[in-house]
Amino acid sequence: MSENSTKNSTLAFRFYLRKFWLSLLLMTVIFLGAALCYFVLRGSTRRHYISELLKFDAAIRAQYDEYKYDPPRIDAGNGVVLRIGRGQRAVGQVSVGEPPRPLNWIVPVVGDSCFTDVTEIIIIDSRFSDSDVELLLAFPELRELDISGTAVTDAGLEKIASLDQLVLLEVDDTAVTEKGLQSLAGCRELKELKIDYTILNAKVLQFLKAELPDCDVHR
Repeated sequence: MSENSTKNSTLAFRFYLRKFWLSLLLMTVIFLGAALCYFVLRGSTRRHYISELLKFDAAIRAQYDEYKYDPPRIDAGNGVVLRIGRGQRAVGQVSVGEPPRPLNWIVPVVGDSCFTDVTEIIIIDSRFSDSDVELLLAFPELRELDISGTAVTDAGLEKIASLDQLVLLEVDDTAVTEKGLQSLAGCRELKELKIDYTILNAKVLQFLKAELPDCDVHR
């Protein structure tokens, strides 16, 4: 092979290598830009729904780290386990945990809602009704929900049942009946269901225990 041919081959190789790296860089920039746009849009949408929820007496908890179920129990010794109340959080939104280091620079600009998961919502407000339940469905990662004392009925609870990641659900002192409670059979992650002041016959209670064997039903 002549010297010119070798030189041309080297130049061609360098050209295609440079082209490859430029294409890779461009694809990376496009990917990161699309991801950022997604999270910004996600954050904007969530801020809207959170704002609507906060028009009620609501407490909303969002977190960066992974959710962990923490049953409200203490061991009193001698094999006796006492159940303690969770207490009511202050009205408003709180974000807990720290964002991953690569996101530290962008979170102050775009806000926590872009990267956190809303894991707990407490709404004890008689104004909250079935027509407002759609606000909750914006957070499919929701794990704990307390709608005690609200105007939610069976129709609203059937929608809430689509939140299949729920671990704790409190529907004390609502208009929910046995029919609505049966819709929770698909919530396989439920560990606690609180239904004080709800008329519930033994047959429905047995149904719930059969469908949700890992769930403690408190009434």
